[in-house]
Amino acid sequence: MDEEITTNRVVRKIQQLPQHNTIKLNETIYLLWKQRVMLILEGYGVQEYIQDSATISQFIVNEESQLIENPEFFLHNQQDKLLASWLLPTVSDDLLVYLTIASTSFKVWSTIEKRYSTRSKGSLVIDQEQVSIILAGLPIEYKSIEAVALAALVSLELLAELLTNCETRQLHFIASIPLQVNMVQKKSGLENQ
Repeated sequence: MDEEITTNRVVRKIQQLPQHNTIKLNETIYLLWKQRVMLILEGYGVQEYIQDSATISQFIVNEESQLIENPEFFLHNQQDKLLASWLLPTVSDDLLVYLTIASTSFKVWSTIEKRYSTRSKGSLVIDQEQVSIILAGLPIEYKSIEAVALAALVSLELLAELLTNCETRQLHFIASIPLQVNMVQKKSGLENQ
């Protein structure tokens, strides 16, 4: 629910983001997590909080040259805290330890970016190269896995899991086929006459 706050000349809505079924950030899915979270933040129009570290002054000077509380500060701070508290549950528990001192949504976001962006870009390229090499050497029995891997750009770990599962299914299939052996005996030429 949006809350509209009016103070003097300022009219602004506080965006309360509902929980979405976002994936939790972990060591391997930074780029996918970032894309989904950015789409949500842009949809609510609050992406500037994570993209800009600019702070709003808590006090301003009015027309009478008096120092007064800035109504924008309260609204900005409230929105920022709501957004930071929305971001934290989208991160896996083992990564939360790195965000304990992040007090704004910008600090939460920038800490995550510093930790994962360069690693993810590099590991994604290396993973995809390894996946391509593995796919090129697969026999025909694994062509369905190859099609899925190429269409979805799967990680190296997921490819290994898919191949292992496929191999296990093939072994179970082969083990379930009853084998028959037909024996043919050849009689010597003298006995047939």
